[in-house]
Amino acid sequence: MSALLGVVALVMLVGAVALGWFVSKGGRPRTGLRCLLLGVVTVATLFLLQVAQILYRPSAVVMAALGAGLIAMVVLFISIGKDVDWKAVRVAALVGVVLVVMGMFLFGAIAMPTGDLFVPLLEARARQMAEDQGFDVLLTPEETMFTEYLPVTEVGSGEGVQIQYERFTLTERVADVDPGEGGLREVLAPGAEPLGPGSVRVEPDADYDAVSVNGELGLIATYKDRTTAEKSSFGIEDVRVLAFVRDGVLVAVYSQGRMEYQPKDDIYTPVDALVADELVRVAETLEPVQ
Repeated sequence: MSALLGVVALVMLVGAVALGWFVSKGGRPRTGLRCLLLGVVTVATLFLLQVAQILYRPSAVVMAALGAGLIAMVVLFISIGKDVDWKAVRVAALVGVVLVVMGMFLFGAIAMPTGDLFVPLLEARARQMAEDQGFDVLLTPEETMFTEYLPVTEVGSGEGVQIQYERFTLTERVADVDPGEGGLREVLAPGAEPLGPGSVRVEPDADYDAVSVNGELGLIATYKDRTTAEKSSFGIEDVRVLAFVRDGVLVAVYSQGRMEYQPKDDIYTPVDALVADELVRVAETLEPVQ
């Protein structure tokens, strides 16, 4: 799929060049250069827009750069329009240049593996969300975020921060329970929603195991997700959730069996939920974001 989208983006690039050439033929000597600049500025502005959308609180610098990019696009469009004497067919081709470049950016962004490029921005987003809620977010540098969609979201109305990694889901909020076993059992009690309101519920038949996370008490609930069990025959219904409190932050690490795509064989294969030791290892790598 990525290869196909990459081809589409390449075709769009060729189309944008062809449209730009057509516009420049009806203009002045520098019209072609202005068309090129319009394409470059459009891509840069779209990139800045994406950055602003990722950040929870975009900085003044990002917003100023985004505004400057939009102004530059308008100025270049007007300049090129004047070059071609606002002839309808040339202006229509100019609009086509902008739209095709936007499409090229969209398909190119989907096709290219750019997830790692935005990880620092995603970490900043998580930090900003947590700061607004009164705690320091904890992230792991040893795991990969799931970047096919926005992996850092707010839980409810400021009731925590959720980060989706490829192997598990991490949820954090200000601790409002006792860090002892009794408080952790409240978090993982049957019917409780450890990832926040409206999320998955702990099943009544859950088994519990106490573990140590860097010397702190943690509790793991293990159960089978009945909804998944009813819909799948691949044995991916096992769920394990680790809950513990660190520095006033209630942390829940949720892992469930899943189907994982194997591009080499073009098939999906079942992957088990993380076992207790793996959940503990993940928890022990969590650290504040600087």
